[in-house]
Amino acid sequence: MLRSLAKAAPEAPIQADVILVGAGLAGLFLADALASRGLHVLILESGDEGQETDTHPLNAVELEGDGYRGAKHGRFRCLGGTSTRWGGALLPYLSEDLGPHPAGWHTGWEIDPAALEAELPAAETAFGVASGPYGGGAIGGADPLPGFLSRQPKWPTFQKRSTANLFAQGVHHDPMVEVWTDATVTKINLGNDRIEGVTAQSRSGYCLQARAPTVVLTAGAIETTRLLLLMDRAQNGQLFPSGSPLGRGFHDHLSAPIADLVDFDRRQVARTFGFRFVRGGMRNLRFELAPEARAEAGLPAAFLHVAFARDPESGFEGLRALFQAAQQRQVPQGGDLRRILSDLPWFARAVWWRMVEKRVFPPSRSRFELHLVTEQAPDPGNRITLAEDVADPFGLPRARIAWWVSKADLARFHAVSALALESWGAGQMTVHGRLAPRPEAEIESTLRAGGGIYHPAGTTRIGPTAETGVVDAHLNVHGVPGLRALATSVFPTVGGASPSLALVQLALRMAKEIAADAVPHRP
Repeated sequence: MLRSLAKAAPEAPIQADVILVGAGLAGLFLADALASRGLHVLILESGDEGQETDTHPLNAVELEGDGYRGAKHGRFRCLGGTSTRWGGALLPYLSEDLGPHPAGWHTGWEIDPAALEAELPAAETAFGVASGPYGGGAIGGADPLPGFLSRQPKWPTFQKRSTANLFAQGVHHDPMVEVWTDATVTKINLGNDRIEGVTAQSRSGYCLQARAPTVVLTAGAIETTRLLLLMDRAQNGQLFPSGSPLGRGFHDHLSAPIADLVDFDRRQVARTFGFRFVRGGMRNLRFELAPEARAEAGLPAAFLHVAFARDPESGFEGLRALFQAAQQRQVPQGGDLRRILSDLPWFARAVWWRMVEKRVFPPSRSRFELHLVTEQAPDPGNRITLAEDVADPFGLPRARIAWWVSKADLARFHAVSALALESWGAGQMTVHGRLAPRPEAEIESTLRAGGGIYHPAGTTRIGPTAETGVVDAHLNVHGVPGLRALATSVFPTVGGASPSLALVQLALRMAKEIAADAVPHRP
């Protein structure tokens, strides 16, 4: 059942079994799993049903330092949230990603990797991708890139990347799921000994009160952190202990092209590194820094992939835009078709490759680049706080993000880059082309300007106590019974893969835990 607080408010407080704050990737997965177990779920989404623009006014933040672009461009407020724009790479974390960090950044997630592995089949089924291993590659030999593991993410079809599409039936027709859009949570209500519910407001002036024994913050890393900071402020700073890690250790993946591929055969490179079509979507090849290599040198998690430089006027981009419109449930633009028609020779080859090679044919005018993505250290100096003098439309302080790419971050990035370039020359990769390294100054400029690939983490991290973490291993907020956080902000470090699959796995695990303890409310 879908309603809008912009148009009317409920006549009385809403009683539910579970309140979810945010209808994005985590929120809709969790809601579907809870409703299937007989629980009445109320979802409060601050955005509208869809977001057509690339930015949202409620995502405005104050920036300090290198300027974190992901705060504005990496967040979306609508049904499906960032999954309406998400690239879609599904790749499980290695067990080493959850253990003690090789660089000493933390002592581990306190989560048994088997607990996440148990949720993998359900996640794959929901996204419509085939089961099976994620390792291996299209290159012969046991060690094509010494020190790196060959891995193949699974990419769902564009339409199935958005949870708004995956769970549309439940959102609109399941009596156990009640969704209110344009409902921005402005207060988390505490009782004497546990959570009581929340207050939400619309930009049109309506107000909603909701009560439930369990509230889960599924509003994304930045907003989840801000809501906890606001709750602590409402309690005069007494909710979390002095020195709490809340808001501290903000970090992201750092990404930049480190070399250009030269003296290569375009078709051979496309066959080896390009996307290939499989049942349920696509696969491609990437190289993840092996745990042994990380441990030996104390390096962060990292991965490499070969990509082509984007040409916005190419037929490829026009075709891609058509598929993205389906992901976002929008009408394609006329300019997308124009770009395809202006590049008909490429389009004809692309159709042939799709039907015969079962692969994506790259744009005809593109060049190939080797991209490196690494973890960033969770430096306590990189943090989210509440702005002192700038408020949102509801009179609450905006988030202030202080973020820098440190000299140590750059040194680690260059160390992994040097290892990758050396391994390329020493292994079997030279048959695919020679690498022309990018200047270090150019790489550093890209890292400081880009803000990573918008996988923010760390500011409500997992820890066994309130002094070492904001949530425990089951994502319960320390000191606030009934309140949980389900966002990438709970990740102590962001690992060697996109965090989206791990977030879904945590949502499915959480649904089982909540349902096991719940006494369902009957209206």
